[in-house]
Amino acid sequence: MLTEKDVLAFLFPSEKNLSLDGKQNQVFKKICFMMKQEKHKNLSGLRKIINLAFKMNASGRRRYSKRDILNFATSQMKI
Repeated sequence: MLTEKDVLAFLFPSEKNLSLDGKQNQVFKKICFMMKQEKHKNLSGLRKIINLAFKMNASGRRRYSKRDILNFATSQMKI
């Protein structure tokens, strides 16, 4: 069974081999560490993660809007 440490080591083996540019790489790492700290399990943390994720590819096409994602997530959360 993989631990969180194994997953992070797999995702970030070497900074120079990542296909994301420096700024996107930092945002992705921040999201991963926020999820490691379980910030995605509360509404304010989830909002921050979603905002960061949408900034990574601001001009990209999306299947779901931020509102759609938040509405679904809040309906699934045990508040």
